[in-house]
Amino acid sequence: MLPPGDIDRWPVDVMQVDTRPGVSFLVVGLWTAEEGASDLSLELNLTTDPATGRVTGEYCGLHVM
Repeated sequence: MLPPGDIDRWPVDVMQVDTRPGVSFLVVGLWTAEEGASDLSLELNLTTDPATGRVTGEYCGLHVM
């Protein structure tokens, strides 16, 4: 489920991948309806196509924080 509150307060970390221009590494804290904030994080690479501006996601992993 989506975390409560405004999107700018959600537990998300974004880092540039220095070896891959146009790629950002995204870590998102996950939530459950039953327990609220979980101890899991979803990790993705987001790639922006410089010609079109289209953003695609690549699953990297699901981890315990």
